[in-house]
Amino acid sequence: MVSKFLKLTSFFIFPFAIFCLALFFYFSGIYALFPWLDVPLHFLGGISIAYLGILLLRNFSGYIQIKDEIAKIIVVVSFVCLFAILWELWEFIAGNFLGISFFVQESLEDTLFDLFLGLCGGLVGGIFSKI
Repeated sequence: MVSKFLKLTSFFIFPFAIFCLALFFYFSGIYALFPWLDVPLHFLGGISIAYLGILLLRNFSGYIQIKDEIAKIIVVVSFVCLFAILWELWEFIAGNFLGISFFVQESLEDTLFDLFLGLCGGLVGGIFSKI
């Protein structure tokens, strides 16, 4: 039971590492010096969530069986879409209602570009995963 729990939590290491890197960039002032770092981090975030989705599909194949490779990629990219939308919603709520300055969204264009980058990362992660 404990080993299954540890295995499942290990799936979240890559997304958590990307999140911690973003926090480090923000609090160290690196984002202020290099605001373009937001671009690769959103892309890597998409890849990390795709990786999480792939691991979940592989390890829960007894519950979810998808035989077609294209369908697997669509499921993984849909998983990334869900996370990207929920993340941007969280940023909106945290920045506008909770006053957490780390999550203040610059503009609608910035939010849509962040979603686009996450989805591109998810698509790359899904295609190159060899699910």
